[in-house]
Formats: sequence, C-alpha cells, structure tokens
Amino acid sequence: MATLQIKNFPDDLHAALAERAKAERTTMSEYATRTLQRDVETRSMREWLAEVRRVVPVGDPAAPGFDMTAVMADVRADGDFTTDATDSAAR
Repeated sequence: MATLQIKNFPDDLHAALAERAKAERTTMSEYATRTLQRDVETRSMREWLAEVRRVVPVGDPAAPGFDMTAVMADVRADGDFTTDATDSAAR
C-alpha cells in the first residue's frame, strides 16, 4: 500500500480533521482515506458538465431533451446544493 505525505498542511485543517476523525471513532489516516476515496469516486463538476454538454449540446435547437429530475439528483449528490429556502435567501 502506498503512503501519502502532505507538506505545509494548515494547522486549522489538521485540527478539524483530527476532530472529525475522533467524532467518527477512527484514526485520522482512516478518516482522510475514506474522505479522499469518496471524493475521487464522485464526478467533478467539470466531468458532469462535460457529460451534459455531450448529451445536450449548448445552443443546439435540435438537441434532445433531458431528465431534469436526474440532473438535479446529480447536483444534490455533489453536496453543494441546498433546497432550504432560508439558505438560498441568505446568499
């Protein structure tokens, strides 16, 4: 198994990682590994947009429709989206 060393790791981020790992009753190494694994298994916004552009070319009036429910599920799965009206009003 490979080893990863991160240089110049911010102290506040290290403390937050330690706190989360402790709350999950796991080591920092295991917590960081799970977090990184989850991240690389999730499509990035760039990958998702590239896929959408392949399926629905921008500006092409002959482009087929797409399932907006599936699109919104993908956006919500990224975790950067909220459906709470009070959160969006605060922005």
